[in-house]
Amino acid sequence: MLKQNKRPNLNKKQKQEKQKLEDAKKKAETEAKQKADAEAKKAAEEAKKKLKNQLKQRKSRRTKSKEEIRIRSKEKADAEAKQKAELEQKRKAKKRRC
Repeated sequence: MLKQNKRPNLNKKQKQEKQKLEDAKKKAETEAKQKADAEAKKAAEEAKKKLKNQLKQRKSRRTKSKEEIRIRSKEKADAEAKQKAELEQKRKAKKRRC
C-alpha cells in the first residue's frame, strides 16, 4: 500500500516541477518581451528627438534668415528715412536762403 501512495506523490511533485519550469519559461519570455519593448520604445524616442532637433535646426535657419532679411530691410528703411530727412532739411535751408 505504501507504494501506491508514493506514486501519486511523485506525480504531484513531477507536475509541480513541470509547472515551475513552465512558469519560469513564461516569466523569461515575458521579461524578454518587456526588454525588447523597452528597447524599441527608447529607439523610437531617440528617433523622435533627432527629428525634433532637425526640425528645430531648420526652423532656426529659417528664422535666422527671416530675421536677417527683416534687419536688412529695417536698415534700408532707416537709411532711406535719413536720406529723405537730410534732403528735406537741405530744401528748407535753401528756401530760407532765398
